[in-house]
Amino acid sequence: MKRAKNVIRAVDHPLRSQILDHLKDVGESNVTNIYVKLRRTQPIISQHLSILRDAKVVNTRRDGKEIYYSIDTVELQRVYDLMGQF
Repeated sequence: MKRAKNVIRAVDHPLRSQILDHLKDVGESNVTNIYVKLRRTQPIISQHLSILRDAKVVNTRRDGKEIYYSIDTVELQRVYDLMGQF
């Protein structure tokens, strides 16, 4: 249950929800594409991606200097399943 609370805390923020919606639409994106799309600064987007990454809500893939983010659908489904038990 603690795991579910951590994930809920991570995704329960308007900007992080927008980031997840963007990733859901495009599948995978780097920081530059995210901050341009959401019209925020790079440091703000990076900070929120770090929170999502720490909560294991997003996966990362490195390609040279770029880091690409995608939603960890398996982890989110586990949390949703756990929440459904209560």
